[in-house]
Amino acid sequence: MRVSTVVTLVFLAFAMVLVVVGLQYRFEVRTGPLIVGVMAVVLLLAELLRGLLRKEGRKTQGEENRGETDGDGARAGARRYIEAGAWVLGLVTGTYLVGLVIAFPLFILVYLKAHRERWPLAIGVSIAILALIYGVFGMVLHVPLYKGILLG
Repeated sequence: MRVSTVVTLVFLAFAMVLVVVGLQYRFEVRTGPLIVGVMAVVLLLAELLRGLLRKEGRKTQGEENRGETDGDGARAGARRYIEAGAWVLGLVTGTYLVGLVIAFPLFILVYLKAHRERWPLAIGVSIAILALIYGVFGMVLHVPLYKGILLG
């Protein structure tokens, strides 16, 4: 079994636990975990299916373009998982420190710029995320948004 499949299964199990635990909370509190958990389950199932349908030993298009062998591909895959984990850790840490309303748009801005997107797009998407989080969840749905330990 591929390392990427095992990692996907671990994340899938975590997301499913998030959904199950989220169902036990009051409505006001469970919306966040359920939204994140259900989206994660759907995306992880799609990734698992994609990984299982790809033949063992067959290179992905990215690996072919870079001329990687199976060993290099495994290292590159592990590096991508570590990088993704670092991004998630940064988002969680930012949310813990400064809250959802600041951390999410800032995360989107930094992530898009790190992946060489243009400033207008990065700023526009960040503002849209800010409007979505604050406008929809904070103002319309009256979901209490975590303010972080530095600003709360």
